[in-house]
Amino acid sequence: MFELAPGDLGAAGAGNSIKRLVHGTSNRPPATANRLTPAQRADLIHESHTSGFSQQDLAEKFNVSLGTVKRILRSHTTEA
Repeated sequence: MFELAPGDLGAAGAGNSIKRLVHGTSNRPPATANRLTPAQRADLIHESHTSGFSQQDLAEKFNVSLGTVKRILRSHTTEA
């Protein structure tokens, strides 16, 4: 039979790490390496209107997912 010691990560430990992430008290560094800068977002929006590239082409060009491109373009159209 396998038993968890009080300090082991079990269900409670996993729940606590999720709570730390939600409340901003995690020791995990913020995910900034995979984010587009505001200038890159503007370039993506500009190119989507002027270049004739498909959304998939833009995703590959800017090295992001298709969902990210769709989200950026959707948020841009609701702001205008």
